[in-house]
Amino acid sequence: MSEVIPTGGLVIGVPAVVETSGELREGTGVDVDLTDPVACALALDRVREIEAEFTRVKRVLTEGIVHHYRVTGERTIELPGRLKAEVKAGKRNIIDPDVLETRLREAGMPEANIDAIITTTHERKVAAQKAKTAATANPAYKAALEAATSTYEDTPSVTIRRR
Repeated sequence: MSEVIPTGGLVIGVPAVVETSGELREGTGVDVDLTDPVACALALDRVREIEAEFTRVKRVLTEGIVHHYRVTGERTIELPGRLKAEVKAGKRNIIDPDVLETRLREAGMPEANIDAIITTTHERKVAAQKAKTAATANPAYKAALEAATSTYEDTPSVTIRRR
């Protein structure tokens, strides 16, 4: 098997950088000689820094769109080019497996069914759909599920979609 030897160069650039003022500005590119391992290692380190900056920029931009949603209530923003930005926000349920297991057992659910609903990996998890299905069959199972469920605000996200 022959070894692939990189030749030529690569231009690494930051298309946008967030200033302390919160505004975006254009970035600049850097040429990297792919035959120079020191230059490649330094460039790789810089790319990792750029990745972290992109993550921060995405968070700041998302926060701006989410702020617009919270002020106006508009979840969808129509964009040019048959695109739209959609804000997803809502509540997320967390089901405590210990509470649910105890309450389902007290409600008389068979152990095999409890084992199908509550699984153990490195941590115990609840198969929410199975628990919900069981809750529709028996009011005591429903009460067990409700007692084991807590709700919290989920972190809003923004999705860009083609119309």
